[in-house]
Amino acid sequence: MESEGRFRNMADTAPVMIWVTGPDKLFTFFNKTWLDFTGRILEQELGNGWTSGLHSEDLHRVNEIFCSSFDARRTFRIECRLRRADGVSMDVM
Repeated sequence: MESEGRFRNMADTAPVMIWVTGPDKLFTFFNKTWLDFTGRILEQELGNGWTSGLHSEDLHRVNEIFCSSFDARRTFRIECRLRRADGVSMDVM
């Protein structure tokens, strides 16, 4: 449990958005930078809740890239539009 606490502390102080998924592809963690950017709380983002912040035109493509890369265990990069806390969609990678 101590290592989990250290990870969360490190992730929450990083100047980048960090998320973690389980083997079922459901999201289990979002760092403070992500939550501050989206203006949402962790409970809203968990599982697939985070997708509500994606631009509707990006959702299918993001899901396809994520799932195929996850299944193949390969690195990936996704550029998409994510809604900020003020409601404006911004390009993120």
